[in-house]
Amino acid sequence: YLVCPFSTPRLRRVELSLESLHSKDVLILDLGTSIYQWNGARSLRATRFKAMEFCRRINDWQRHGNARIAVVEQDAE
Repeated sequence: YLVCPFSTPRLRRVELSLESLHSKDVLILDLGTSIYQWNGARSLRATRFKAMEFCRRINDWQRHGNARIAVVEQDAE
């Protein structure tokens, strides 16, 4: 999923590829037992927050709290 950085962050599905990674965006990768949130270096705080809300919602509603959520920053080592 891609969380788009508009005035109100929106969620949409994107293809899993390097071309989907943009520094202004936040992406969510749901692997079932693990959910990854990738924060682009230039993404907005509101977009990051909305993405984390969505990750938690997936975990609570679909994984019954059993999934591991990890946040990855674009510029992190």
